[in-house]
Amino acid sequence: MKNNKHRLILPIQAKGNVGKSIEATARACWLNQRGIPWQGFDLDGDNRTLSRLFPAQVKVDTLERPSRRLGRTHLILRKTTAKPVTLIDPRAHLDAQLMKALAATHFFDIASAQNIGVTLMVFPFDDMDVMTNLDAVCQFCGKQVDYVIVPQPGAGVQNRMFDNSPLEKELLDAAQSPSPCRCCQSL
Repeated sequence: MKNNKHRLILPIQAKGNVGKSIEATARACWLNQRGIPWQGFDLDGDNRTLSRLFPAQVKVDTLERPSRRLGRTHLILRKTTAKPVTLIDPRAHLDAQLMKALAATHFFDIASAQNIGVTLMVFPFDDMDVMTNLDAVCQFCGKQVDYVIVPQPGAGVQNRMFDNSPLEKELLDAAQSPSPCRCCQSL
């Protein structure tokens, strides 16, 4: 098992309003409280939650020009080793673009070679489209990432489609052996 020098924390999910920005904000506060150096990329030009709250640590890139989206996403992935932790807060529906960039750059191979751990945030929701999307993302990432399942019990969201599902079992099995991380110990 590798000891990671860097950590990329990334939610790849098509659905909006599931808590991606709130979780990124909470994670940023946690990192700041512990004095862990980090950088962020806010890919949500409409809300800009992370960049408004942490302007000194977060760059905004809305990826608005379609002809340059993939190239700009590559540049963000390349900067993962600039700080011990990199947070990405994407807007809804960037999942396909992010997966395309990860595949095109062979990022998981590079991450393995450069001791970069990748944490994928997963936000289950009782909706067939959401669960189908989560399944596709998890099939794409496989065991190349560590998973954090972010339930939403306070929002009155039930996860009957996720709880006790084969996808939940797969993710929990993968979560049993997370990669250690020198940069922040608990991610």
